[in-house]
Amino acid sequence: MKIAIIADDLTGANDSGAQLVRAGLRTSVMIGDQRKPSGDHDAIVFDTDSRAVSRAEAYRRVQAVARTVVQDGAGDIYKKMDSTMRGNIGAELDAMYDVCSPDFVIIAPGFPRNGRQVIDGYHYLNGVPLHQSEAANDPKTPVTESFLPRLLAQQTDRPIAFVTYAEIRRGFDEVKRKLDQFKSDGIPYLIFDSEDESDLESIIRIVQATEYRVVWSGSAGLVSYMPLHGDANKIAPIKAMERDKDSDRTAPVLLAIGSASSESRKQVAFVLQQPDVIGVMVRCDLLVSTPDNSRDEIERACALASTGLAGGAHVALYCASDLDDVAKAQEMGRSHGWSPTEVSHRIAVIMGQMASRLLDKQAVAGIVLTGGDIAKQVIMQLGASELTLIGEVETGVPIGRLTGGKNISAVTKAGSFGSERVLWASINSLQMRVGQ
Repeated sequence: MKIAIIADDLTGANDSGAQLVRAGLRTSVMIGDQRKPSGDHDAIVFDTDSRAVSRAEAYRRVQAVARTVVQDGAGDIYKKMDSTMRGNIGAELDAMYDVCSPDFVIIAPGFPRNGRQVIDGYHYLNGVPLHQSEAANDPKTPVTESFLPRLLAQQTDRPIAFVTYAEIRRGFDEVKRKLDQFKSDGIPYLIFDSEDESDLESIIRIVQATEYRVVWSGSAGLVSYMPLHGDANKIAPIKAMERDKDSDRTAPVLLAIGSASSESRKQVAFVLQQPDVIGVMVRCDLLVSTPDNSRDEIERACALASTGLAGGAHVALYCASDLDDVAKAQEMGRSHGWSPTEVSHRIAVIMGQMASRLLDKQAVAGIVLTGGDIAKQVIMQLGASELTLIGEVETGVPIGRLTGGKNISAVTKAGSFGSERVLWASINSLQMRVGQ
């Protein structure tokens, strides 16, 4: 195993793994408690599903996986974090540091080509400071700080420093001088700017040349440059995995969409305008209402979706058309004494059950899963233990093959990733009509 990635949610695991597939590395994502891939791989990605759990539980889960990859002799170890800094960032970095004992943890969450920039320590999402972006309104793990050293200091007691993009661009001597000083001062956590994609490549190239022992940490942006340097660059590119032969490529595609981000809503609106696509909106508030209301809504939505699939239409099953729908569901959950995290989890579980039920009845060319919670629940309901990645539909939107339960092709996507056309492009990719 040349590279091991430890991610805190499934879509993050998949989109970071897809960066390695692009470089020709044989890469699989382990599902649930699965720790060993079914075949030989250059890179393995683990999902700890720890973004919305307690800090103590997040530490425990990451620590356990980190011990496994260290024992297995992984070359480079990468801690994948959310590109908008949601989740238990500090606790998970502490777990990595305690297990791996590196000189530094290199922290670079930027992903400029996907609209995530870090400039002078401040994180921007599509040009908007993080604390003023949609990340601040996340129902489970809101982010209310944009200055990353201050944000991280709220979550860990370890000393933190940062390196600006101007310093990165001065080259090896400047960065090496700063690292030497940080080492002398006993500062292990180093946050790096990334105003431009070239900054990410420079971080990998320069830090590896210093020969300091590091744990890498960041979004799918930084990991895409890892195969260009170090052990991984010795791996010969492989051919794309042959698509599953048993699937009917004329069959429709099922989309299960759990994200209510503005990008996701635009993507749903676009795909519903395409030929042979029907939308089935599920009332989130009813799913977490009374048992009778929940059952009736499930039956109504599944009946519509089943009829659509049986008629050859692609079906987009989605549970929020705007933020008001989310607010209604959260308000309903509060009436039961449930936290926002519990409400989101309950909805994701039900959506996963609905998707699995539909897939039991209808052959499909594949599935498209948007939002980490929904993706996790659908894949768990299907009994899969591994997702072997074969490429990307768009940057950060991987396509792969589920195995270990119901074998099926799948596209997974973080809610805020992708162009307006990404869901339609995913349908075409699953039906091997990429050019249309």
